[in-house]
Amino acid sequence: MNFEEYKETVNRGNPFMRHNRIRVLEVDETHALVQAEPNENALNTMGTVHGGLIITLAEIAAGTLVRGDGRAYVTTDTGFHFLSAGKASEPVLARASAIRRGRKLCFIRSEVYQGERLLAAGDFTYCCLTE
Repeated sequence: MNFEEYKETVNRGNPFMRHNRIRVLEVDETHALVQAEPNENALNTMGTVHGGLIITLAEIAAGTLVRGDGRAYVTTDTGFHFLSAGKASEPVLARASAIRRGRKLCFIRSEVYQGERLLAAGDFTYCCLTE
C-alpha cells in the first residue's frame, strides 16, 4: 500500500478520529501531519481547546507515522508538554517526525500548532509487535 492509500485507510477506518473531527493530511516515511477542527465539544471549561484533544492529536500523528511501514506498534512511553492554550475557532495541526527507527523501538516527536503558535510538544516511544 502506498502512503496515499494508507492515509485514506486511516481516515476512513478510525471511528474515534471521525468522531473527534481529526484527519490525516500527509504521511510518508519521515513525517505525518494531522489536523483537528475543534468544536464546542472539544473545549474545556475555560473555552479553550481541551488538553486531551491536543495530546490525542499528537499521538495520532506519531502513531500514523510509525505505522506507515505496515507493521503493528503500541505506544510504550510518552513525555508531553503543554505550552499555550488553543482557540476554539481555529484548526489544530500536529506534525510528527521520526527521531530514530530501530528494529523494535521507534522514537517519534510530535509538535502541535495553531497557525504559527506552538501549543504543545512531546516524544512518543513505540514498540514493534511484528517480527
